[in-house]
Amino acid sequence: MPKGRLAEELLADDLRDPEFRALWEACAVGRALGLWLVCYRGEHGLDFDTLAARLGLDLDRLAELESGDEDPPTATLLWLSRTLDTPIELHVERGVSGEAAERLVIDATTAKAA
Repeated sequence: MPKGRLAEELLADDLRDPEFRALWEACAVGRALGLWLVCYRGEHGLDFDTLAARLGLDLDRLAELESGDEDPPTATLLWLSRTLDTPIELHVERGVSGEAAERLVIDATTAKAA
């Protein structure tokens, strides 16, 4: 029986295609935000519906954010930070694990009006 390939290996192969890599890199922040939202829900004991209600979003919009298929506008990141009253720290990987990564911190909690 042939040995299975790890997801990282498959991704590395796909990233050799310039068109795929461009699409992958174009949604790197979106993927990181999606992971952050799922972790936020887990750390705060929130189910999907409860987080959507807390944010005032319909379930489809929260699902779009968690899917990570698109990079969110900066205004959305700031709004999430402000609404959840917490900084958002994203680990943004544009390639496979081990390639260049960025740490992105959005903290709108201190930008509240007095």
